[in-house]
Amino acid sequence: KVLVIGVVGQFTCGLASAFVTDYIPYVILRFMTTFAGMGMFLSAFVIGMELVEPSKRKMAGLVIEIFWTAGLFIQTGIAYGLRNWSHLQIAMSVPSAFLLVYIFILPESPRWLIIKGKYDEAEKVLRSAAKRNKVIFPENMMNLAELELDGKGEQIWHMLIVPSLLIRTLIIFLNWFVASLVYYGLSLNVGSLSGNIYLNFFLSSLVELASYIFCLILLDKTGRKPLQCFSMLLSGVACICTLFPVIFGHSGIAWVTLVLSLVGKFGASAGFAIIYIFTAELFPTVMRNSGIGLSSFCARVGGILAPYIADVGLLIDGDFAVALPLLVFGGASIVAGLLALLLPETALKALPDSVEDAVNFGRFETEKVGLKRD
Repeated sequence: KVLVIGVVGQFTCGLASAFVTDYIPYVILRFMTTFAGMGMFLSAFVIGMELVEPSKRKMAGLVIEIFWTAGLFIQTGIAYGLRNWSHLQIAMSVPSAFLLVYIFILPESPRWLIIKGKYDEAEKVLRSAAKRNKVIFPENMMNLAELELDGKGEQIWHMLIVPSLLIRTLIIFLNWFVASLVYYGLSLNVGSLSGNIYLNFFLSSLVELASYIFCLILLDKTGRKPLQCFSMLLSGVACICTLFPVIFGHSGIAWVTLVLSLVGKFGASAGFAIIYIFTAELFPTVMRNSGIGLSSFCARVGGILAPYIADVGLLIDGDFAVALPLLVFGGASIVAGLLALLLPETALKALPDSVEDAVNFGRFETEKVGLKRD
């Protein structure tokens, strides 16, 4: 239901914004378009993650990001061909209407249905999945009402009253905030780079696609935690290294700044994709959608601050004016990447269904390591 409401909201508000001529109504409609669009994207992501087994979560979580970059490529081509903003807005909004077909073809998450006590609906989804995958529906799952409903009645704020979960949640929020800060800080900066803005945006999107393929290859092999740390550190180091050609270089080496910016975008995009999956695997089923939504809220705060941090150099003079925003982006990314090492590994693990499951997540692995050392 949330996804369908998001589709309707994005289509209607996006299309309407193409026809307004006053600033205030336009801003309101743009706000509502993004409001609905993020609800659509996040609910689609959660459904995808909850419909597949652990070994397929990497695929479900990253392929959706690859389709995101497909949208960026299409956007680049349409924007290049349609230079009128109103025509561009119409062209970008109309395709959302086709997503209404999901009302008829997309199943609800069986995990969510069972938690909410909607056993008949959950059984229909599971039987359909069994039929499509040509497997027999297990006899011990025939009566879903007998399943123990761990976590029933728990809310997102329960994650904030257990010290270990509070620290984990704050680290997750920080990684979302910083990933968005750097991602949009670099994405919105393509117009400031040398060369053609359309080519730069295309290259930026190409690098983003490469980062998702990179994650698709390595995410299960290395685990979520080390790859998240590496991606954020790569982004941070690239941002800081951009200082040198900016301060000490000349127009002849402007390409170095572009390359470092693209490397930073690679790291930030990979970090953003990984933290999506990481978060979905760390938050319990009863609050997974709420947890990702709250995490996304932190990311949007980072996205809001990104252009202001990029422009902070306007307040001071000299070379440090150029260096300061890059130092903020790079330093924040390095801190977030290092803190990610404190999170438990989730690769190929069963998703937690309750706060108790979340508390125990990673604890048994730690205890086993301690026993082996003893």
